[in-house]
Amino acid sequence: MRVRGMHAAIERDGVEDVVAVEEPLEIRVDGRPLAVTMRTPGDDEHLVAGFLYGEGLLDRWPRIGPTADLAANAIEVAGPLRRDPGERRFYTTSSCGVCGKGAIEQVAARSFDRAALAARARERYGMEAIARTWDEIYAAL
Repeated sequence: MRVRGMHAAIERDGVEDVVAVEEPLEIRVDGRPLAVTMRTPGDDEHLVAGFLYGEGLLDRWPRIGPTADLAANAIEVAGPLRRDPGERRFYTTSSCGVCGKGAIEQVAARSFDRAALAARARERYGMEAIARTWDEIYAAL
């Protein structure tokens, strides 16, 4: 896989495709994690400002920038907000379950070990069955 900005080139069975890159983004306000959402990296400041405005937390353009610890996939908003959001976790949706987490650490804590999962699947179902399943999935695309 080769990542080029917001896209990645992947190859399977000799066929190359370009897919959008998606990564989690932790939104912090005055150093405190507020929400995590998934996004295609690139225009994080506008995404965050729009999200907070849509939630009724901003009435003007905020100061937005990197976090004090320069954490990857995190962005800092300088308060004050229009109101205290409390401990509410914002409803966002994603089939992977990342959106709505309160902090990046919660995403990492719930990640799974892909190698261990694949080993269990091979042991339980056999490599031939797994390969056949993937071939059927790709054939349906």
